[in-house]
Amino acid sequence: MTRHRSVYLLLSTLLPLLTAPLVAETARPIVSEHAFGCKSEQYLSDLVRFAAEKDFERFKKGLVTGITLEECTLFKKGEEVLVLDTKIFEEPKNLAGLARVRREGEAEEYWTDIASVKRQKPEAAEDQAAPERSPRPSEPSEPPPEDLGR
Repeated sequence: MTRHRSVYLLLSTLLPLLTAPLVAETARPIVSEHAFGCKSEQYLSDLVRFAAEKDFERFKKGLVTGITLEECTLFKKGEEVLVLDTKIFEEPKNLAGLARVRREGEAEEYWTDIASVKRQKPEAAEDQAAPERSPRPSEPSEPPPEDLGR
């Protein structure tokens, strides 16, 4: 099996699991201390690239300019956002992605790092809770009757 085929099979299996819980447009908390988002996916990508290249001065100037022009915003840890869309892609060593979010009651939408938004537990996992265990043969199935002779 070629490497591309195995990557394709892995992603085709994982993508529905990774994206389905996020796209339901329900409120999710921001889990990152320093989360930010930008209206333009390209603007966000540029800022992330500056940080990855360790060009922190350029990153800082870009983020401050984005916030000043209302192109970008800062999110507070614990702040609730609605997840509208997600994009997952393969990085050299892991899976990464973006989430398109908006604050409840606001019209502006922002792209942010998907890791900044808490994932919802898949419903299937909740539905498959540990079944009630049936008693073993050595265990009584009901409590023993009280000793009436005493």
